[in-house]
Amino acid sequence: EIVDPMPLDQALAEVPADASRWSARAEGEAIELPRPAPARIAGVIGPAGGWTEAQLERLAGQGFRDLRLAGSRLRSETAALAWAAWWARGS
Repeated sequence: EIVDPMPLDQALAEVPADASRWSARAEGEAIELPRPAPARIAGVIGPAGGWTEAQLERLAGQGFRDLRLAGSRLRSETAALAWAAWWARGS
């Protein structure tokens, strides 16, 4: 399920407890990572200007790992498509 944009606090409140958690960031780990094994994955894509330090701390505190989707920063809309393609390739 891909949902409409929402405030970070609301998104975090809706993440299932058993979900693998990933945050799309230009500074994250390379996309070559294998698709996570859990049946549920929660992914967040930040605003065009990137996450604030407070948001990054909040995400890390909730167990999110950074994931780089491309060699450069993507627009939010493009990041959502790249994320879906990464997830679908392992299905």
